[in-house]
Amino acid sequence: MCVLITGIEGFTGNYLEKFLVSKNFDVYGTTIEKPTKPTHFKCDITNIDEVQGILSRLKPDYIINLAAISFVAANPMKMYEVNVFGALNILDALITLKQSPIKIILASSAAVYGNIGGSLSEQTPLNPVNHYGNSKLAMENMARNYF
Repeated sequence: MCVLITGIEGFTGNYLEKFLVSKNFDVYGTTIEKPTKPTHFKCDITNIDEVQGILSRLKPDYIINLAAISFVAANPMKMYEVNVFGALNILDALITLKQSPIKIILASSAAVYGNIGGSLSEQTPLNPVNHYGNSKLAMENMARNYF
């Protein structure tokens, strides 16, 4: 089974790749920088042509989108472009290519709940307080339109 992890060279991607490889998955990934492994590919998820190229080549059974800008002081426009429209590019590319992976995971963040202090539950009201939290909530809301 083939797994594609976008943002594979980030903190979470590094550990997830090792775990999935240990479970005998064929793991591939994308990175915005020059790849460090032959199973990693340079891909800007804000460029739908690049996303389609990777998806048409790999035809993944599973997709885990970890690509994101999480630094709150980053350029807000770029943050929304990557966090929202990058995720939507993955979904749009799958539709265009007529691919239906078994599972697609679009990683969000506890930042969608804001600064509540204490424990979270699914009933905790959504109240993002910065662009990162808002971009992840927008991604969640937009992704619902695809399913």
